[in-house]
Amino acid sequence: MAKHRRYPSYDVWEQHQNWDVHTRQVVGARKMPQVAHRYLQQAEALLLQAIVSVLVDDHRLEVLTFVVAHLDDSLASAIGEAQRKVGVPPKKELYRLGLAGVEAESHAGYGTEFGALSAAEQQEVLRQISTGNVKDTEAWSQVAPVDFSKSCCMTQCRRITRIRSSGQISATAGLLIPAVMCVWKKD
Repeated sequence: MAKHRRYPSYDVWEQHQNWDVHTRQVVGARKMPQVAHRYLQQAEALLLQAIVSVLVDDHRLEVLTFVVAHLDDSLASAIGEAQRKVGVPPKKELYRLGLAGVEAESHAGYGTEFGALSAAEQQEVLRQISTGNVKDTEAWSQVAPVDFSKSCCMTQCRRITRIRSSGQISATAGLLIPAVMCVWKKD
């Protein structure tokens, strides 16, 4: 997806010396990709980045890095959760188990890692998880695949990307989160 800007030669960062310290930190953090994760392991962060790419149908590194960094910061935070469905593990555990489940599902269905799959295969793995039709039931024994897709990854990616990106959503993400589809501006 090409990024279209009204003023392609204008770089807002050129004015950063005139900003207050807080604004420089916020804009600088969004401009520079984060490579050190506070909660996620490197393999989990890369997997999450691949999942986010499919869900938001965007392959720009700046967007993917922003979403994964935000999720990692949220998971590393000591702030608790306001609401959680009964029987669903805490968010940190839910992500760990869910990401392991995505990898297991990829191996069960295609014999390889999620990141090595084609875009169509990745979409199919995520569709199966979002509907609960998983092949590797052992990998999902501690968390329901539907709970992972609804409670965490899919919803969070949608919220964060709506703030960060242009407001577009992929058909795959629409299938994964039909209840919130109305908040997205579609072209």
